[in-house]
Amino acid sequence: AWIWFAPASVYGPAAIAIPIWWISVTLHRRLTTIKPSTRTALLTGIAAGIVANFRSDFLLLTLFVFTAATLAGLINSPKKESLDKIKSLAIVFAVTLLTLLPWGIYNQINGEGFRLTSSNGGGVATISLGQLPGNSWGITPRDEFLVRYMESNSNETASPFDPTSDRLFWELFIDSIIDDPTEFAKKMLWNLKNSLLGGLYVGDIDTFGGVNSSERLDNWKESLKRLAGLNSNPNPESNSAESSGILSYQLALFVFGVAITAVTALLVIVAIGALILKTKIPASDTSDATLAAIVIGVLILIALFQYQPRHLSTAAPALIVLALPVINHWTSRLDNSRFLQKLRARSVR
Repeated sequence: AWIWFAPASVYGPAAIAIPIWWISVTLHRRLTTIKPSTRTALLTGIAAGIVANFRSDFLLLTLFVFTAATLAGLINSPKKESLDKIKSLAIVFAVTLLTLLPWGIYNQINGEGFRLTSSNGGGVATISLGQLPGNSWGITPRDEFLVRYMESNSNETASPFDPTSDRLFWELFIDSIIDDPTEFAKKMLWNLKNSLLGGLYVGDIDTFGGVNSSERLDNWKESLKRLAGLNSNPNPESNSAESSGILSYQLALFVFGVAITAVTALLVIVAIGALILKTKIPASDTSDATLAAIVIGVLILIALFQYQPRHLSTAAPALIVLALPVINHWTSRLDNSRFLQKLRARSVR
């Protein structure tokens, strides 16, 4: 319920898309682990297509996860079964694209050209470069940058998210990477760091007059320092440290937000650690290719494009499945440790 509620608090389409996407993932897993079926492939493609109609950013993730999971399923499979799995994957992709066809026709009729996705991808990709502080491109991670860029190119009336602007910003995104690939590598590492430390999306919690920055945890930390009379260094892109004070309920939400962020950050770190180290971590189980593909796919898209905690929350069920066995193993060992046994013995006395 929390995984659904968090995006629902600010992104209605995502609240619809995420559960349907996990239905499509579950159906596709049947194709790769149980038995290829034309009917299951059709249902998988329909579900994936519905998701892509609500949120275009799921399309790349779906293509990656389904392809990676299918390729992993081909290992040690008989030739006929392998061909059936490839056929099922082709059906899934074909049906997914057919489900998007009405949107493409609608765009064509309305003079925006035939396109199967939304027209904000280029703008989002461009401002995602600005998530690296002090980047060499001079890009800031805000929509205002796109507006200023349009104005500087004598195009003040056009929306930064129309099809023409979309192509313009995709070109700017690619040119920026070509101009300074080292800076782009730094940006990817920066986003991955935030993925590890920022935790999952916890909902839209209004703590200091509105927290809307992807560096939310850093802002909270600096705001707390400011309230304690210490020198703070708030993110200039956020107003979260500019409040004159906080109400009691806001303090409670602040404590809750920091706590849940820390807990979910630990969840992410343990899950990714289990994924990387595999059997070297006791109780880790990464044999499920679909779970691994989901986590890897989400991290790749976050590194390449935009980091927001809500993006990582898409993979929350996979992260939970990967992390909980490891956490359960170590908490059991802690529970059976000599130290706690001695404490229990003393409390009984």
